[in-house]
Amino acid sequence: MNMEDYRKRLDILIEQSVITKTAYDVAFSAFDELTKILGKSDITQAEMLFTHLPMALTRTNSGEEVEKPNDAIMEEVRASEHFDTAQAQVDFVERKWGKDSLMANDNIYICITQR
Repeated sequence: MNMEDYRKRLDILIEQSVITKTAYDVAFSAFDELTKILGKSDITQAEMLFTHLPMALTRTNSGEEVEKPNDAIMEEVRASEHFDTAQAQVDFVERKWGKDSLMANDNIYICITQR
C-alpha cells in the first residue's frame, strides 16, 4: 500500500463517519513516518494494520472498551525482531494523538506492533 492508496482508504472511512478527522490525521502521519523509517514508498501487508489504527483510535476516543489480547500474544509481540521499530511507531502515534497513553490499551498497541 502506498500513500495514495492509504489516503483513499482513509477518505472512505471518514466519509462513512467510521473515523474522526483527528484519527485520520494521526494514522496518515504514522503511515508517512513508517514509509520514511523503512525507506519504502509502498509497504506490503500494511492494509489491515493501517485500517484498524484510525478505527481503534476513534473507538478509544469515544470511550469504547476494547478487549485486550491474551498475554501469550503480547509476549510474542515483545519478542519480535521488529519490536524496536514498532515501539518507535507507537511513541510517534502517542505524540501525535496527544491523549491518554496508547500503551495502556494493548489492543491498539498490538495493532501497531504487528507488521
